[in-house]
Amino acid sequence: MGVSTLNVRCPRCDALVPEAALDRAEARATCPGCAHAFTPPRRETIARRRPPLPPGMTVETGEPALAAEGGYRRAPSRPLVIRRRWRDRTTTWLAPFLGVVGTGAVVVAFAGAVGGGVLDWISAAFMALVPAVFVYGCAAAWLNTTTFEVKDGRLRVQHGPIPWFGEREVRAGSVRQLAVTQQRGLRDPSQVSWELSLETDDGDIVPLLRGLPSREPADYLEWAFEEHLGLEDQPKRNDP
Repeated sequence: MGVSTLNVRCPRCDALVPEAALDRAEARATCPGCAHAFTPPRRETIARRRPPLPPGMTVETGEPALAAEGGYRRAPSRPLVIRRRWRDRTTTWLAPFLGVVGTGAVVVAFAGAVGGGVLDWISAAFMALVPAVFVYGCAAAWLNTTTFEVKDGRLRVQHGPIPWFGEREVRAGSVRQLAVTQQRGLRDPSQVSWELSLETDDGDIVPLLRGLPSREPADYLEWAFEEHLGLEDQPKRNDP
Protein backbone atom coordinates (compact mmCIF):
# COMPACT_ATOMS: atom_id res chain seq x y z
CA MET A 1 0.00 0.00 0.00
CA GLY A 2 1.24 3.47 -0.80
CA VAL A 3 2.83 5.66 1.83
CA SER A 4 1.31 9.03 2.66
CA THR A 5 3.56 11.99 3.43
CA LEU A 6 0.98 13.61 5.71
CA ASN A 7 2.33 13.97 9.26
CA VAL A 8 5.20 11.53 8.64
CA ARG A 9 7.85 12.20 11.27
CA CYS A 10 11.09 10.48 12.15
CA PRO A 11 10.52 8.30 15.25
CA ARG A 12 14.05 9.08 16.47
CA CYS A 13 14.34 12.88 16.17
CA ASP A 14 10.73 13.86 15.32
CA ALA A 15 11.73 15.71 12.16
CA LEU A 16 9.26 15.97 9.27
CA VAL A 17 10.34 13.65 6.47
CA PRO A 18 10.07 15.17 2.97
CA GLU A 19 8.66 13.43 -0.10
CA ALA A 20 12.13 12.80 -1.53
CA ALA A 21 13.11 10.69 1.49
CA LEU A 22 10.24 8.22 1.00
CA ASP A 23 10.85 5.03 -0.97
CA ARG A 24 7.34 4.00 -2.02
CA ALA A 25 8.46 0.74 -3.60
CA GLU A 26 10.14 -0.48 -0.41
CA ALA A 27 7.76 1.39 1.94
CA ARG A 28 10.79 2.80 3.74
CA ALA A 29 11.97 6.28 4.64
CA THR A 30 15.30 7.76 5.67
CA CYS A 31 15.36 10.84 7.88
CA PRO A 32 17.55 13.57 6.34
CA GLY A 33 18.34 14.91 9.80
CA CYS A 34 19.61 11.85 11.70
CA ALA A 35 19.82 9.25 8.86
CA HIS A 36 17.46 6.91 10.72
CA ALA A 37 15.73 4.42 8.38
CA PHE A 38 12.21 3.41 9.35
CA THR A 39 8.88 2.16 8.02
CA PRO A 40 6.48 5.11 7.72
CA PRO A 41 2.84 4.73 8.74
CA ARG A 42 0.38 3.53 6.16
CA ARG A 43 -2.37 5.75 4.87
CA GLU A 44 -5.07 4.33 7.13
CA THR A 45 -2.85 4.86 10.14
CA ILE A 46 -2.66 8.57 9.38
CA ALA A 47 -6.44 8.76 8.99
CA ARG A 48 -7.00 7.04 12.35
CA ARG A 49 -9.77 8.61 14.40
CA ARG A 50 -8.60 10.75 17.29
CA PRO A 51 -10.03 9.65 20.67
CA PRO A 52 -11.56 12.35 22.88
CA LEU A 53 -9.27 13.93 25.46
CA PRO A 54 -10.14 12.34 28.84
CA PRO A 55 -10.97 14.56 31.83
CA GLY A 56 -7.96 15.58 33.91
CA MET A 57 -5.56 15.28 30.98
CA THR A 58 -3.77 18.10 29.14
CA VAL A 59 -1.57 18.06 26.03
CA GLU A 60 1.31 20.36 25.12
CA THR A 61 3.18 20.29 21.82
CA GLY A 62 6.32 22.37 21.80
CA GLU A 63 7.61 24.46 18.94
CA PRO A 64 10.30 22.88 16.73
CA ALA A 65 13.80 23.82 17.89
CA LEU A 66 17.26 23.10 16.52
CA ALA A 67 19.58 21.43 18.98
CA ALA A 68 23.35 21.28 18.71
CA GLU A 69 25.10 17.96 19.25
CA GLY A 70 28.76 17.21 18.61
CA GLY A 71 29.26 20.42 16.69
CA TYR A 72 26.47 19.60 14.22
CA ARG A 73 22.90 20.85 14.09
CA ARG A 74 20.20 18.23 14.26
CA ALA A 75 16.88 18.24 12.50
CA PRO A 76 14.03 20.09 14.24
CA SER A 77 12.67 18.25 17.27
CA ARG A 78 9.13 18.84 18.54
CA PRO A 79 8.47 17.68 22.11
CA LEU A 80 5.18 16.16 23.20
CA VAL A 81 4.05 16.53 26.82
CA ILE A 82 0.87 14.95 28.21
CA ARG A 83 -0.10 15.44 31.85
CA ARG A 84 -2.68 13.33 33.68
CA ARG A 85 -3.98 14.50 37.05
CA TRP A 86 -4.53 11.73 39.60
CA ARG A 87 -7.32 13.52 41.45
CA ASP A 88 -10.80 12.72 40.19
CA ARG A 89 -14.34 13.17 41.50
CA THR A 90 -13.95 10.47 44.14
CA THR A 91 -10.49 11.34 45.46
CA THR A 92 -11.38 15.05 45.57
CA TRP A 93 -13.24 14.45 48.84
CA LEU A 94 -12.19 10.90 49.80
CA ALA A 95 -8.41 11.44 49.88
CA PRO A 96 -8.52 14.40 52.34
CA PHE A 97 -10.98 12.54 54.58
CA LEU A 98 -8.91 9.36 54.70
CA GLY A 99 -5.75 11.41 55.09
CA VAL A 100 -7.13 13.08 58.21
CA VAL A 101 -8.17 9.70 59.61
CA GLY A 102 -4.72 8.26 58.95
CA THR A 103 -2.99 11.28 60.48
CA GLY A 104 -5.15 10.89 63.57
CA ALA A 105 -4.09 7.25 63.88
CA VAL A 106 -0.42 8.29 63.71
CA VAL A 107 -0.94 10.93 66.41
CA VAL A 108 -2.76 8.45 68.67
CA ALA A 109 0.01 5.89 68.22
CA PHE A 110 2.75 8.28 69.31
CA ALA A 111 0.63 9.92 72.03
CA GLY A 112 0.49 6.57 73.78
CA ALA A 113 4.28 6.45 73.93
CA VAL A 114 4.65 9.81 75.67
CA GLY A 115 6.31 9.29 79.02
CA GLY A 116 7.25 5.74 78.18
CA GLY A 117 10.57 4.09 77.46
CA VAL A 118 12.41 3.18 74.28
CA LEU A 119 10.33 0.06 73.72
CA ASP A 120 7.13 2.11 73.90
CA TRP A 121 8.39 4.45 71.19
CA ILE A 122 9.50 1.54 69.02
CA SER A 123 6.07 -0.07 69.43
CA ALA A 124 4.39 3.25 68.59
CA ALA A 125 6.54 3.57 65.45
CA PHE A 126 5.40 0.16 64.23
CA MET A 127 1.78 1.01 64.99
CA ALA A 128 2.08 4.29 63.08
CA LEU A 129 3.81 2.76 60.06
CA VAL A 130 0.68 1.51 58.27
CA PRO A 131 -1.39 4.70 58.74
CA ALA A 132 1.65 6.80 57.76
CA VAL A 133 1.96 4.92 54.47
CA PHE A 134 -1.79 5.35 54.03
CA VAL A 135 -1.50 9.12 54.54
CA TYR A 136 1.36 9.22 52.01
CA GLY A 137 -0.83 7.50 49.42
CA CYS A 138 -3.71 9.90 50.08
CA ALA A 139 -1.39 12.88 49.61
CA ALA A 140 -0.17 11.46 46.30
CA ALA A 141 -3.74 10.82 45.11
CA TRP A 142 -4.65 14.43 45.87
CA LEU A 143 -1.53 16.23 44.62
CA ASN A 144 0.19 14.08 42.01
CA THR A 145 0.27 14.37 38.25
CA THR A 146 1.80 11.87 35.82
CA THR A 147 3.80 13.50 33.02
CA PHE A 148 4.37 11.64 29.75
CA GLU A 149 7.06 13.34 27.68
CA VAL A 150 8.69 12.68 24.31
CA LYS A 151 11.69 14.98 24.09
CA ASP A 152 15.33 14.83 22.96
CA GLY A 153 14.81 11.33 21.58
CA ARG A 154 13.57 9.94 24.91
CA LEU A 155 10.14 8.84 26.12
CA ARG A 156 9.73 9.49 29.85
CA VAL A 157 7.04 8.81 32.44
CA GLN A 158 7.35 10.77 35.70
CA HIS A 159 5.15 11.22 38.79
CA GLY A 160 5.12 14.18 41.15
CA PRO A 161 5.36 16.23 43.23
CA ILE A 162 5.01 13.32 45.69
CA PRO A 163 7.67 10.70 44.74
CA TRP A 164 6.06 7.50 43.45
CA PHE A 165 7.16 4.24 41.87
CA GLY A 166 6.65 3.34 38.21
CA GLU A 167 8.73 6.02 36.48
CA ARG A 168 10.07 4.98 33.09
CA GLU A 169 12.50 6.20 30.44
CA VAL A 170 13.19 4.55 27.07
CA ARG A 171 14.70 5.66 23.78
CA ALA A 172 11.85 6.94 21.62
CA GLY A 173 13.35 5.43 18.48
CA SER A 174 13.29 1.94 20.03
CA VAL A 175 9.50 1.91 20.53
CA ARG A 176 7.91 -0.60 18.16
CA GLN A 177 4.29 -0.61 19.32
CA LEU A 178 1.94 0.35 22.15
CA ALA A 179 -0.94 -1.72 23.50
CA VAL A 180 -3.90 -1.35 25.84
CA THR A 181 -4.61 -4.49 27.86
CA GLN A 182 -7.15 -5.53 30.46
CA GLN A 183 -6.03 -6.77 33.89
CA ARG A 184 -8.19 -8.80 36.29
CA GLY A 185 -7.79 -9.08 40.05
CA LEU A 186 -6.10 -12.22 41.34
CA ARG A 187 -8.57 -12.70 44.18
CA ASP A 188 -11.62 -11.24 42.45
CA PRO A 189 -11.57 -11.69 38.63
CA SER A 190 -14.60 -9.42 38.36
CA GLN A 191 -12.40 -6.45 39.31
CA VAL A 192 -11.06 -5.06 36.03
CA SER A 193 -8.39 -2.44 35.41
CA TRP A 194 -6.57 -1.24 32.30
CA GLU A 195 -2.89 -0.98 31.46
CA LEU A 196 -0.88 0.84 28.79
CA SER A 197 2.44 -0.70 27.79
CA LEU A 198 4.96 -0.43 24.98
CA GLU A 199 7.11 -2.94 23.14
CA THR A 200 10.68 -2.11 22.12
CA ASP A 201 12.66 -3.33 19.13
CA ASP A 202 14.34 -5.84 21.48
CA GLY A 203 10.96 -7.34 22.37
CA ASP A 204 10.90 -5.92 25.90
CA ILE A 205 7.45 -5.04 27.31
CA VAL A 206 7.54 -1.83 29.37
CA PRO A 207 4.39 -0.87 31.34
CA LEU A 208 3.70 2.86 31.24
CA LEU A 209 0.47 3.16 33.21
CA ARG A 210 -1.34 0.60 35.38
CA GLY A 211 -4.46 0.29 37.47
CA LEU A 212 -6.73 2.50 35.35
CA PRO A 213 -10.43 2.07 36.21
CA SER A 214 -11.42 2.88 32.60
CA ARG A 215 -9.64 2.44 29.29
CA GLU A 216 -10.22 5.94 27.88
CA PRO A 217 -6.94 7.46 29.22
CA ALA A 218 -4.95 4.48 27.92
CA ASP A 219 -6.62 4.68 24.49
CA TYR A 220 -5.81 8.38 24.18
CA LEU A 221 -2.19 7.95 25.25
CA GLU A 222 -1.74 5.06 22.83
CA TRP A 223 -3.11 7.17 19.98
CA ALA A 224 -1.02 10.23 20.91
CA PHE A 225 2.26 8.32 21.18
CA GLU A 226 1.74 6.32 17.99
CA GLU A 227 0.80 9.44 16.03
CA HIS A 228 3.76 11.39 17.39
CA LEU A 229 6.27 8.59 16.81
CA GLY A 230 4.88 7.62 13.39
CA LEU A 231 3.94 4.09 14.45
CA GLU A 232 1.35 1.98 12.67
CA ASP A 233 -1.58 1.06 14.86
CA GLN A 234 -2.11 -2.67 15.43
CA PRO A 235 -5.55 -3.02 17.06
CA LYS A 236 -5.20 -6.79 17.43
CA ARG A 237 -2.65 -6.18 20.20
CA ASN A 238 -5.29 -4.40 22.27
CA ASP A 239 -7.89 -6.12 24.44
CA PRO A 240 -11.50 -5.43 23.41
